[in-house]
Formats: sequence, structure tokens, C-alpha cells
Amino acid sequence: ELVAALDGQLSAQQRVHVLWSLKRLNRLSHEQLIAASRNEDSIVRNHAMRILSETKDWSDKLIEADIRGLDDEAAMVRRAAADAAAQHPQSELVEPVLMLLLSTPESDKHLRHTLLIALRNQLQVQGAFKHLRRAKLSEPQQQLVASAALGVKSREAGAWLLYAVEHVAIDPAQMNDVLKAAAANISKEDADQLARVVRKRLGGDIDLQLSLLKSVRDGLRQQGFGESGELRDWAAELAGLLLKSNDPNSL
Repeated sequence: ELVAALDGQLSAQQRVHVLWSLKRLNRLSHEQLIAASRNEDSIVRNHAMRILSETKDWSDKLIEADIRGLDDEAAMVRRAAADAAAQHPQSELVEPVLMLLLSTPESDKHLRHTLLIALRNQLQVQGAFKHLRRAKLSEPQQQLVASAALGVKSREAGAWLLYAVEHVAIDPAQMNDVLKAAAANISKEDADQLARVVRKRLGGDIDLQLSLLKSVRDGLRQQGFGESGELRDWAAELAGLLLKSNDPNSL
């Protein structure tokens, strides 16, 4: 009996074999998987994370198991836990993923790539950005969130990127991408503030301002909203700057 075998004396490889057999037979309970995630052998914990990645409908205890895996002393367990987190977005995983990402050296490209995917996927969960607003993130954590948010298409992401432009030390090389992503996902409520921020920061870059204005307009139009007075003022200001330009190609 496979279930009874888990309670016996097994080698790590034997235990892994039993766990996968029960998983394939749809007879592995959450309690058994959680116990495996706490096993003293890293090989068993690694496979527990891999099974967790293939497990549907995570309970709170399974989320806790993945969080433990992200903080495991064994690198292979952390990698498997990161992959599981990427497959099962949960707002509770944002901070643990961020913590591991910050502590992972640049040389571990595979783990960093997996964690960045996991972070992006967590941020796609409704309410994830509100959770981050309540959390006391460090400056490096906020910078990582800004990078990951570039791949998230939602008004929550647009609002957070606008916040990041105003309050986070964004890498100057990335600022244009952040502004473009914010513009493409902006809400009607935040459009005026974005216009003010862009006009203040990019007063001399007419081409980029035009591109951002178009993104804001397109985003609002797709949501069924018209332009505000602030946006019309921004458009009029740009038109005036273009008329004053000596470059005939800009007209």
C-alpha cells in the first residue's frame, strides 16, 4: 500500500518514487505533500516543490509550504519553489519572491529569470499592488516591482508605475519604458497626474511626450473615456512647441 509506505523507513529516492506515484494516482493528500516539503532530505523537499507546482487549488498551507521552499537552504529547492510560485500566482508570494530575488546573485541567471517571471505573475493577481502599498518595501524591492510591472497589463499596474515615477529612484535608462507602460495602462483618475508628471520631467523631449500622449489617449479611449482638460492643455502645449520648432520634419 503506497499510502502506508510513506510512514515507513524509506530512502530519499524511494520516498520520491512513492510521492510521484500517489500524485499520478490522484491519491496524494495536501498533508502528505506538506510533510514531504518539511523532510530532512533536500532531494525529497525538491520533489515536493515540483509536485506542488503541478498541484491545483492551493490552500493557505500549500502557500506556506512554497514560502518555506523559497527560503530553503538548498538551491535546487529554492529553484523548484520559484517555479511553483510562477505557476500559481498568489498575492501572499510577492514579498517572499522579492526577498529571494534580492538575495540571489547575478550569476544565478536561471533562478533570477524564474523569480522575475514569478514576480510578474504575482502582480497580475487582482489586489497584488494594493497589498504592496500596505507593505513596507525597501527601495531595491520597489525598483524590482517597477521592472516586473512593465509586463503587467492592468490599471493597477499603471497606477503603481505612476507612483514609482514620483517616489522610487527608477534607473534613468528605464524611465522612458516605465512612463510608456504607465501611459498605456493609466486610469481616468490618474491620467491628469501622469500628464503633469510628464510635462514636468520631459519638458524638452517633444517626441517622447507625443508618444506618451498618444498612449494615454488610446488607453482612455479603449476604456470608453474622453479627454480631460489637463490632457487637452497638454496636447495644445505640444502643438505650440511643434509650431515653434525649426525642424520641418516635426510638423
